Amino acid sequence: MRELLAKVDSDALKKEVLKIPLVSELRSLKQLTSPKDLAAFLVSYYGGDLLEVSSVRQIVFSLLPLPALNDLCRGLSLPESRYVYDAALVLSTAPWTYSSALPTRIRAELEKRLHKTIPEEFMPAEPLPRPPSIEEIYSEELQPLFAYQQEMSDRVYALLAEGNRRAMLQMPTGSGKTRTVMHAVVRRLSALDRDSLILWMAHSEELCEQAIESFRRSWLEYGEGRARIYRLWGAHKISQDKLSSGIVIASLQKLHSLRVRRDEVYNRLSNSVSAIVFDEAHKALARTYHQLIEDLTGAGTKKVLLGLSATPGRAVLEAIANERLAEVFEHRLIAPTFGGKDPLTALREQGILAHIKRKVIANTNDYGLTQEEGRYLRDFLDFPESLLERVGRDEKRNLLLIGEILGQVRQEKQCIVFACSVNHAKLLAAMVAMRGVSACAITSDMRYSSRVRSIDGFRKKDFDVIVNYGILTTGFDAPNVGAVIIGRPTASIVLYSQMIGRGLRGPKVGGKEQCMVVEVVDNVKGFGADSEVYDYFKDYWN
Repeated sequence: MRELLAKVDSDALKKEVLKIPLVSELRSLKQLTSPKDLAAFLVSYYGGDLLEVSSVRQIVFSLLPLPALNDLCRGLSLPESRYVYDAALVLSTAPWTYSSALPTRIRAELEKRLHKTIPEEFMPAEPLPRPPSIEEIYSEELQPLFAYQQEMSDRVYALLAEGNRRAMLQMPTGSGKTRTVMHAVVRRLSALDRDSLILWMAHSEELCEQAIESFRRSWLEYGEGRARIYRLWGAHKISQDKLSSGIVIASLQKLHSLRVRRDEVYNRLSNSVSAIVFDEAHKALARTYHQLIEDLTGAGTKKVLLGLSATPGRAVLEAIANERLAEVFEHRLIAPTFGGKDPLTALREQGILAHIKRKVIANTNDYGLTQEEGRYLRDFLDFPESLLERVGRDEKRNLLLIGEILGQVRQEKQCIVFACSVNHAKLLAAMVAMRGVSACAITSDMRYSSRVRSIDGFRKKDFDVIVNYGILTTGFDAPNVGAVIIGRPTASIVLYSQMIGRGLRGPKVGGKEQCMVVEVVDNVKGFGADSEVYDYFKDYWN
């Protein structure tokens, strides 16, 4: 794609580059002039979504002669034009989708006339098949749990069997928290009658799918006969009469929407589930989520409520909120003790977690907070987007980050990078890729198929670097991560812990013996070693 795009007039390429947010802040990018470098930057910045940008499509289409463009316009019932620029503009407004005729026709014309093709990853993707809303699986024998997981699973099972109780399970990121709980859920479902339901709630589609995969593996290991899984998020729908026994994996957003409408499926759930599991339960004090919990647990028979979190608290400076969160779960904390030894140390000695080696990047800039940003920090317990955008525009800081990323890759470490914003993530990935390193960005505005392709490519080691903003802090598992680079400031101890957790998987579970954590100096204020972060909220649960 770079070779094809480099054939475009350099002024047109330069115009596209200068449209990109943050580029005007970076002198090194404003000085790009050669079509080859400009094309490389655009391809690296947009990745597989390059041709989703209509203005980029237009300059690519302008490589074709006017007769060919007008032929394409006639074939699509679009008006013809007298000039190449105008004809390319008209075509760029046509749908660029898998079902549209334009992409394949343009591709064929470019190949015929320029002997250059549009690679498959830049073409519109066929919609991914949606998993069924109801799925049945059958049991078979697989690997057992580790000893500490079995101990935690037994304690969770006892809670589920006791009924009418609440608790929070705390286990470090990377220690198998989801699998441990699913083991208990599977055993409990096997012991219940055929009309019993357990509800698992998570805040993202990625976490919901991760929960389903964990349940599937656990049932294969420990279930008896058939189990039914219900998907309840996004476009998934379940009719009330189809709900019988099994596990319902639901997004919090979907449940809230059904609750507001008093949907019959929601009513069936609120009256029938015997237990509710809340993944990432430190979010339980958010108003809509808290109302949802109280409504679900208050209806019908008394239920078990189990929260899951590696950091069972709200924030460092929110003592009242931390206390309230503990109250929601009756101050009952289920956590591994390892005979009094620090859990992180014990799990590292067992090879389940990686040893963390830290490196701090010195950054002398003082960004400061406006009064409004200070209020945001007090209200929402983290830095506002305006500050993050300001930090992401700091060219000196960006060059420090890029130098560190390149240094880690030279040591043959795959890197996951946490950026300040969507634009910052794309910018860092592009600047790294232009230096000869395979890199991709994962952001919320990407096509879902592009995100899946990039994440899968990182897991297969097609990419050395994956840069993201707000996507990979939870529900992401890549044991090959050798370095975690925290390129965004945060005042949230929970988010900080989640970012570090992406590199914690140890050799016993397919990960690394050691993981490097690189932090810009403004990230470490107020936070100590990961063991201190893990234990920070312990006193609220005593």
